[in-house]
Amino acid sequence: MTHYEVRWREDVRDERGLPIAVDPNRPGGRKTQRTMQKSFHDRDDAERFRDQLNSERHAPGGIVVPRDKLFAHAAEAWLASRTDLKDRTRAEYTNLLSPKARAHRDGDGNSTAHLSIIATFGGTAVTAITRQQIAEWVQALTTAGKKPSTVRHAYFVVKMVLEQAVVDGLLRDNPADHVKLPSERTATSGTPGVVDDPDMFLSADQVAALVATTPWPFNVLVHTAAWTGLRAAELGGLQVGDVQLPIGQINPNARPAPGLLRVERTLSPSGGYDTPKNRGSRRRVPLTPATVDVLRDYLAEHPCADDVTAPLFPAFGLRAERPTGVAVDPSRTTPSHPARRLGATLTRCPRSPWTRPSSA
Repeated sequence: MTHYEVRWREDVRDERGLPIAVDPNRPGGRKTQRTMQKSFHDRDDAERFRDQLNSERHAPGGIVVPRDKLFAHAAEAWLASRTDLKDRTRAEYTNLLSPKARAHRDGDGNSTAHLSIIATFGGTAVTAITRQQIAEWVQALTTAGKKPSTVRHAYFVVKMVLEQAVVDGLLRDNPADHVKLPSERTATSGTPGVVDDPDMFLSADQVAALVATTPWPFNVLVHTAAWTGLRAAELGGLQVGDVQLPIGQINPNARPAPGLLRVERTLSPSGGYDTPKNRGSRRRVPLTPATVDVLRDYLAEHPCADDVTAPLFPAFGLRAERPTGVAVDPSRTTPSHPARRLGATLTRCPRSPWTRPSSA
């Protein structure tokens, strides 16, 4: 029986979809290639496939695109060009654009590693990515049980990479435009990030009990966190000079003057200082009279109280809470409050040395 073969040469690619160089010391040099072939019984089918291979090298606007200008390559170039990113944001984008050796599992216990950005688009030329493919990927992430915020975050990274390809002239339009995203409205509240369940919050008496059972000086951090509402990174970024305490009142009947905390920086996971989350995060936070007294006594014992640039809470570190893998006891009626988890973490923190974060 007569058959027809289509043969072509293509680059051997790594797990990111990038071509592998023949000489590892010359990544920009000649690429390792292999011969591929596909057989057809019908001549017309063979010619149609041949034409398809040839057409993949051209963008819709007729621009010839290098075969190695894959999404993975474009993503690396885009990330390298983003000199404006904070260290934490860069680390998040790098993680999103990296291959996943281990990944979360869906409700059926199947790995979702194949739904990562690089596994989905890494080996595809930016000119071959379509809006339909992106929409199907977004739907697959949602079906796998990813949170709407997770899906949207990954999608916007893809969109930014492709937007850069538009600017560079590789694409006429961004295929990520007009893709329907999952709503961030929750099933119970309707407003993301807003929790109306009172059991999720400690009462004033519970905060007092937690502070009383937490050893010094960590109880000062627990008290300050509870009564100021600062984020963990903001607490770690506080310096001695950020505490503005009122001068003691001579008249005991006079109304106490308010104290303030200046939020000017955050602590990054690497240990250095970073800028706040956004412009509005730079603020002055009023202190309760009780918090003023707590911080006044704390600063009296602080070893670097005379240095306004010294960290307010030395040896402070950020560590993400990880799942224990232990099922929750159904007989437990008291919810696990964030502040209680914070207190448990603080009791394991060393009291010394009194270290100072490096400058960003």
